[in-house]
Amino acid sequence: MIQTIKHRFTGATLYEGEHPTLRAAVEAAAKVRANLRRANLTGADLTGADLADADLTGADLADADLTGADLTGADLTGADLADADLRIKS
Repeated sequence: MIQTIKHRFTGATLYEGEHPTLRAAVEAAAKVRANLRRANLTGADLTGADLADADLTGADLADADLTGADLTGADLTGADLADADLRIKS
């Protein structure tokens, strides 16, 4: 299935690819260092996602589920994390 990650303000495509889930697309985009600045990831299920070193500056992660996600070194400067689930998986 084609997954598309769009800019939160302009709607421009930041990353697009064949992935089974949005989570897989975000991980793949982060891995190739795609520009995810100001990405619209509102409500995304990113449970357990590997987002280490991802540049999510200004991204909209409101209501996103980031439970157990690896955010080591990720840049979340100015990101909207309102009501995001940031629990550590135990």
